[in-house]
Amino acid sequence: MQVIFHIDEPAKWPMVAGNVKNLLNYYADQQQPVRVEVLVNGPAVEATAQGSQQAPTAVTEILAAGENVTLAVCQNALNGLAIKPERLVAGVTIVPAGVVELAEKQAAGYQYIKP
Repeated sequence: MQVIFHIDEPAKWPMVAGNVKNLLNYYADQQQPVRVEVLVNGPAVEATAQGSQQAPTAVTEILAAGENVTLAVCQNALNGLAIKPERLVAGVTIVPAGVVELAEKQAAGYQYIKP
């Protein structure tokens, strides 16, 4: 199973972190492999900056979820919010455009979830 979660609203961070955890637990119980990407764009990218108070617990939980989980941030959103890549917390991946990443992952068979 391959799943891409999409978050662009800061208020949704706790829900996304919980959904990722629940999904990983389910597939672990089923002894089935799962690959998860959390794609962040829009105002929600601020939470991935060091020192952000937006949703530090949720970001930390996602980054600690394991090697089969990727936290990807849209470069266009970073540019729009004037967040430099060096300000991002360790472990975050930057993609050139969030919408392109979403389209390409879905074309590659990822299931799309937007809480």
